[in-house]
Amino acid sequence: MAFSVDADPASEQIDTVNSERKPKIHSEEASPNTRVKIIKATKDPETGERVEHPDDSQNTKLDDRDNFAFILKKTVHNKFSSQEDTSEIDIVNLKLWELLKEHLGSHPFHYFRGSPVTLFSPYEAIVYEWDILVNAAAQPPKDDEDKQARGDLRILLDVISGGSCGDAKLDKYFKVRDLSLKESTVQFDDLWTIFPPGMLVYGKPFQGQDQVLDCWTYDWTGLKFQRTAFTLLFEPFEGHKPIKALPYYPFKLKVDEDKSIENVLIERGKRFRSLCTAKEGSQLFEYSGQTIFGKKGFSGLGDDDDGDTRSRAMGLEFGHLPRSRRGPMESTGVKSSFVNSRVMVDHLSYFQYGPPIGRNGDLEPSSGSADYEQYMICPPRVLGYVLEEKLWAQLQTTLVKDIPFDSKQDAWHNRLHLDDDGEKKELLFNLVRSHISETNQAKRTRDALEVDDIIPGKGKGLVILLYGPPGVGKTSTAETIALSTRKPLFSITTTWQAILLIDEADVFLESRGRGGISTDRNALVSVFLRVLEYYQGIMFLTTNQIAQFDVAIPSRIHVSIQYNSLKPKQMKNIFSGFLDPLDDKGLVDNYKEIKEWLNDDVYDIGFDGRQIRNIVTASLGLARAEQKYNGGNGKLKKSHLKAIANNSRSFKTDFTVQYDRQSILSQKNGNGNGRFESGFGWCVS
Repeated sequence: MAFSVDADPASEQIDTVNSERKPKIHSEEASPNTRVKIIKATKDPETGERVEHPDDSQNTKLDDRDNFAFILKKTVHNKFSSQEDTSEIDIVNLKLWELLKEHLGSHPFHYFRGSPVTLFSPYEAIVYEWDILVNAAAQPPKDDEDKQARGDLRILLDVISGGSCGDAKLDKYFKVRDLSLKESTVQFDDLWTIFPPGMLVYGKPFQGQDQVLDCWTYDWTGLKFQRTAFTLLFEPFEGHKPIKALPYYPFKLKVDEDKSIENVLIERGKRFRSLCTAKEGSQLFEYSGQTIFGKKGFSGLGDDDDGDTRSRAMGLEFGHLPRSRRGPMESTGVKSSFVNSRVMVDHLSYFQYGPPIGRNGDLEPSSGSADYEQYMICPPRVLGYVLEEKLWAQLQTTLVKDIPFDSKQDAWHNRLHLDDDGEKKELLFNLVRSHISETNQAKRTRDALEVDDIIPGKGKGLVILLYGPPGVGKTSTAETIALSTRKPLFSITTTWQAILLIDEADVFLESRGRGGISTDRNALVSVFLRVLEYYQGIMFLTTNQIAQFDVAIPSRIHVSIQYNSLKPKQMKNIFSGFLDPLDDKGLVDNYKEIKEWLNDDVYDIGFDGRQIRNIVTASLGLARAEQKYNGGNGKLKKSHLKAIANNSRSFKTDFTVQYDRQSILSQKNGNGNGRFESGFGWCVS
């Protein structure tokens, strides 16, 4: 990441300066041949206006301006003032100005690119390029004018460094400059001197990740790469501190220590770029590691306590090196947590729906490669949404992985078993897959086979209704097809090309105007009908109450699939799907005996998929309890499964009797219960 490094040092009042540090030029101040005009400025105690007057030690007049190389103006405050003494310099010798422009022309803000301007203490550009200017002053002159200019440059440097420039902070800095350079240390108030504009700075602001900070950092807005300034925070410290002990320090010192760091950062920057520019529909990734969460929920909008959301998102503040009372990661409103989940990398939606933290610049993505330094200063994180936690988060770039494709673990193709020889299964898969691919193409050209509604924007979605009794796998159908097509089972908009699942959608689908229904419920159904009409993505609805549907629902459904109670073959596949992996791990005792018992006593009962899962899970609990308290071997036995299955069968029988009784009463009153006794079933094994 790159950051702008402002060049104003932190302030600290120093009332006196050792006179022994005055430069040699001061011994000539009374001479009319001196090249420095000194003016002192004070504030009129009555009017508050600034009053300038020549230094008492000089006998020259203000109109003798051409005799000077430069004019030094010192602003002096009385001892009761809270303001610090400062100074400014007006360059008179144009050749001296040209010499400064030659060596300082690349300094920001274009100070040294035109006519002479007033320079203000602490003279950042001169201090940053001090060694270069000292060397320039010592170079052999080309002619008399050049000789005078280089001599004036030496005088300028002597005045600034000799303790008489009128800026106490600079006086303090130059007293210890040579020692600090020799020992590679720095004082807090001198931090600004080691960060000249444009240099690379090294630090670890994001969860200890290696981070390069420059004048600017390149980040991704969701539409383009963009350049943005940041503010870094340095906690105040006393005395001298080793530069490499700072939270951020010149990157060249890190390179001297670790020669491989440049390549590491460049590779991470390339990964950052590839993640940010992933095409729509390919933004789902695996993630395992620490992350920084923002606000919880779909919309993370909201102001933070101190209002500085943009800076605090990265835990960074710097700028003018203020003396802060808090640490860089305190009171940030974010938390760090371990995540093992699938994530959507989507900066645009993060900025739109998540924490309002926007940042970075003017680099348009292209098919060509970026400059290596641009890769180095890319952020160590991407922005996205953690599906499992339902939280917007900052994700470490190196921990975002492509989802591996394992045909053996493809639940849709290998574990979803339908009782119609796969015809409806193939129908669903092809509809979902084709809708996703057409969505990509529609943004570029109109497909000739596309049917447009007479109202623009209507009829672009794919709405699939799965209906049937509880526990037969309607929800899992949507889940497995989402996994197989590498789409998240959730959507903010159709941007993610996600599959939106509304499970148990009865509340949205019930007929309007039925007895006892509220006005709010009618309004909810009306709004949902309009959403169905204009939704352009893929939507799965599940229900077991189609008899209570609003009359306007069927015309908005593209495909409807009926589910019925599981058949023995499907139940066998589901039990095998749970028990086979346990047997492979050696956790099942006498699996053959269990299979025989299932064939003889269980498959005719009519358990649904959810009940089968619960039977196996509870039976494993019995096995663990037996091992812990009764000296068992911890393996799953037929006795464990039989105990739980008998309990579930007893409850199922009682529930069915009472449910049927209630259904008969409802039918007599004219209210169908929508139960399903036939149709097409499924199972996940």
